Order: sequence, then structure tokens, then C-alpha cells
Amino acid sequence: MPEELHKIRFSADEIAEAATAYYAKLGYAIPDVAIVGVDLAADPKRMVTLRFGPTPDGNELHPVELSQKIMFDALLSYCRSNDIPVARNARKRAIVEHEALVVVVDHGWTGEI
Repeated sequence: MPEELHKIRFSADEIAEAATAYYAKLGYAIPDVAIVGVDLAADPKRMVTLRFGPTPDGNELHPVELSQKIMFDALLSYCRSNDIPVARNARKRAIVEHEALVVVVDHGWTGEI
């Protein structure tokens, strides 16, 4: 039986923007320095790791690890803020696929052609 799935793939810049905007919305501080790297892992406890450049006074900052749940919520918020349509009644999940972060939207439709 065929299934209907949609995938929304996010670039490193979009992941960083989604994470920082979501953290700001929650009232958490993200360092106000350049994000120099976005690392992805299939581990639900640390799906995304943001690496920061040095502070203006030359201090090195520790990376920030974000869970699958946080990134899922951040990416859905990013989609809403950027008018990217995501079906409300569909099942959704965030996964790492082919070295990219993807939101999979499963419409639950199965049927014969």
C-alpha cells in the first residue's frame, strides 16, 4: 500500500535560526556570538549541537546540545513563523537523514492506487 509522507529538510543556518529563536521564546539565553557549526546526531538526547565562535573578549564557549524534542518544537515554530505549511492533523517527527535534519509529516493515508 502506498503511504503519503512529506519531508521538510532544514539547512544548518535554518537549524541555528530555529534553535535560537525558540530558546529566546522560552526565555533561555543563547550566547550572542556567531554559531560556527551545527552538528547532527541520531541520539534523541543531543540531536543538534551548536558550536559557537569566541566571545569578543576571546573566551571559548561550550557547545549547546539540543534534544530531539526541543528541535522538533523549534522547527515547527520556525515553520509557523516562516509560513511553511505543516498539516496539523498529521503525525510528525524530527529525524537525522543523510546528514540533514528533517521533519517527516505522515498524513496517515494508505490506500490502493
